[in-house]
Amino acid sequence: MVRPQPLSGAEDRFCQSLKAAGAEPLHYPVLRLQPLATPGKPGVISDIIQKLAEYDVVITISPTAACLAVDWIDHYWPEVPVHPRFFAVGATTAEQFAQMGLAVTSPPTDMTSEGLLALPELQDMSHQRVLIFRGEGGRDLLAAELERRGASVQYAELYRRERCEQHRDAIVKALAVGVAAVAIHSQELLNSLLYQLDERSTELLKRIPIVVPSERVAEQARQCGCDRVIVATNALPESMVSALSGC
Repeated sequence: MVRPQPLSGAEDRFCQSLKAAGAEPLHYPVLRLQPLATPGKPGVISDIIQKLAEYDVVITISPTAACLAVDWIDHYWPEVPVHPRFFAVGATTAEQFAQMGLAVTSPPTDMTSEGLLALPELQDMSHQRVLIFRGEGGRDLLAAELERRGASVQYAELYRRERCEQHRDAIVKALAVGVAAVAIHSQELLNSLLYQLDERSTELLKRIPIVVPSERVAEQARQCGCDRVIVATNALPESMVSALSGC
């Protein structure tokens, strides 16, 4: 697995699930996460958080964004405003806000931006003010479609993803020795992994089962020459582990 280490420093939940299933996970992150600011520091993010009650809808894109957003909200709001409706792309992301006692809506199965956009609650967005917590950059599909439906959208970018090459030699060695499968959770992770590999290692990767959380990531993997791509139901640890069980 190559996704970033959680900012909390805790062991990755997917890694925990793999161990519980009897697997021996090798966790070699190809990206690292870097918060863009800390709660309480004056700036764009603090200005947005202090106006949280003015938004109608608050959406969180990732578990990392949710974790950081909770810290920011907790710093400025002893009691979370009751007006905004909270949404999350996936169940793991939703859990972060649920721990604050908030009711959070997320797609039941399709835990992607497309799945979120299919929710009945987000169809008529006329005159709705929307705040999206996310990392720096990323897809603009969600914001663009919500604006098309009549919403006014504001981003709060809480962290950036930086390329991490400290595990390159370990990854190359693992591919050479042989692994049962490689779990790749996003297109960006796939790109960062391929960036670090030499030609021989890339060819080895193409022959190994690649487990991904969505058809969008699967399509990119196929375009890169990977022909043993397995698509999990979603990005939840248990779904990815279930997909890996057939490898």
